[in-house]
Amino acid sequence: MNILAVLWFEFSVAGDLVRGIVPPFAGAASGSIAVFACCLVVVFLIVRFGLRGFVFADLFQSPLIIIGTAAVLIAMLSDPTVQMAIQHIEATPL
Repeated sequence: MNILAVLWFEFSVAGDLVRGIVPPFAGAASGSIAVFACCLVVVFLIVRFGLRGFVFADLFQSPLIIIGTAAVLIAMLSDPTVQMAIQHIEATPL
C-alpha cells in the first residue's frame, strides 16, 4: 500500500473527528484546516528544534491522540452491536 494513501486516510479521519467533536470547526473544510494547522506546527517544531522539537511535538500531539481515542471508544461503546456482544460476554459463564 502506498504510504501517501495511508497518510491521506489518516488526515481525512482526523479532519472528520475534529469537525464532529469541536463545534467551531463544524464547517466542511474547517476541520481539515484545523488538522493541517496542527500538522504544520509539528513540522515546524521538528525542523526548527531537531530532536527537542520532535519530543515537544509528541507532547503536543498526545492530547489529540487522547481525544481521538476517547471519541473512538465512545462511538464503539454506543454501538448497539457492541453492547449486545458485551451483554453476551457478561452472561456467558466461565
